[in-house]
Amino acid sequence: MPVQSELHAPNATQEYGSEFFLPPADWLEETEPPPPSHPPAWAAMDHRLLSSGRGAISLILDSIEDTRKIALLPAYTCGSVCLPFQTHGYHIYFYDIHQDFSPDTADFMRMLEVCPSVFVHMGYFGIASTRLPPPLLAAAKQTDAVIIEDITHTVFCRDVDHTGSHYLAASLRKWMGMPSGGAAVAMDGNPLAPAPLVPHHAFYEPRHAAMRLKSCYLLGSARLGDVPSPQSRNPGYLQMFTQADAVVWQDPAPYAIDPLSARLWAHVDSEAIIMARRRNFARLLSHLHPTPAAELFFCNLQPQDSPLFFPLHINNDRRKLQRLLAEHRVYCPAHWSTPALAFLEAEELDAGFSGAKDIEDHILSLPCDQRYTPEDMDQIIAILQTCLREVER
Repeated sequence: MPVQSELHAPNATQEYGSEFFLPPADWLEETEPPPPSHPPAWAAMDHRLLSSGRGAISLILDSIEDTRKIALLPAYTCGSVCLPFQTHGYHIYFYDIHQDFSPDTADFMRMLEVCPSVFVHMGYFGIASTRLPPPLLAAAKQTDAVIIEDITHTVFCRDVDHTGSHYLAASLRKWMGMPSGGAAVAMDGNPLAPAPLVPHHAFYEPRHAAMRLKSCYLLGSARLGDVPSPQSRNPGYLQMFTQADAVVWQDPAPYAIDPLSARLWAHVDSEAIIMARRRNFARLLSHLHPTPAAELFFCNLQPQDSPLFFPLHINNDRRKLQRLLAEHRVYCPAHWSTPALAFLEAEELDAGFSGAKDIEDHILSLPCDQRYTPEDMDQIIAILQTCLREVER
C-alpha cells in the first residue's frame, strides 16, 4: 500500500497542522515492502538522500571547489539555509523579494555585482510561478557562480525545468511523515560527494519516537506505551521534536537518511500527495477572500502547482491570531521561526530588504496537506473566521 496519502484518521483526536506523525501501519516493521509508487521526476537524477535539507546543502558545498566563498541568497528564506554556508566559512549576501515572492529586479542585479561564487534561488509554497524567472537566472549564470536551487517548497511541483542550476537541494520531511529526509541532486554531470553512511541518530531517533507517540496521542491509543491524555495541552512528544530541532541547528553536517525514512520515501505516492494538497488548497481558495484583516498571497492554482501551505498576509496582530487558532487546535507557522535575515548585523538589516521583512512580519500559513480532506478545510475556515472576528474587536 503506498504510504503518506492515507494519514487522515476520522476518529482521531482532531488537530490541524504541526508536525506529522507516523501511522501505526504494520508494514513499517515488515521485511517485504509495499509496491513501489511514484517519486517526483528529479528523483531519477543523480542524487543522495540525507537526513535534512541543510545536510543536503552541506554535501553540495563539500562537492565543489570554492576558494572565494561568497554566497548570494534570497532574503526571504529559512535561516537553516544559511547555516551550512556559515559553517563552511562563506560571506553571505542577500537579494530582496517583493510581497508576491518575485525578486526585486533592481536589487537582484545590484547584488550580482558582489560576484558570488555560489548563488541560491528558490520557489515558494509549492507555487511554480514563484521560481526565479529565466532572464534573472541567466544573469546569475553570467557570474560563473555555482547555482543551487532550493526545491524544498517545490519538491512535488509538476513539469518544472531545472535547466540552469548545477544542483538542487531539498528538505523532504516538510512534506510527509518521516523522521528525517533531505536530498542533494547533481545536474548535468556535476560532481556530488558520496552519500554519508551514518544516520544522524541524535536527530532522527527523538523525531521517530515523537512521531509514533503523536500517532498514539491523536488516535487515543496506548499501544506504544505511556501516552499523554488527548486533553493534554502539552503532550510529551513536543519536547522531543524541540530536542531534535536543537540538534540539527547545532550540527548541519551531511548525514545519511535513516532506514525507516528511506523506506517511506522509496514508496511515496507523489500523485496522491499532490492531488490531496491541491484539493485542500482549492477549497480554501474558494471560500477565503481578501479582507482588511487578512489578504491572500495567491489567488489561483496552476497545473504545475503542489501547495506546501496556504499562506495569508495578516494585517492585524498576527501573534494574537496565531494564539487563538492554536487554542482551537489549528497550528499555523509563521515562516520563518528563524529567518535568514537574522544572520545579518543590525546595520545591514536596516539598509533594506523591505519586501522580505514585510512577508516575515505578516505571513501566517494554513495547513492544507494530505492528512486532511476538503471537509477539514471547511473546519479550518470556520475557525479562522471566528478568530479573525475576535482579533478585530
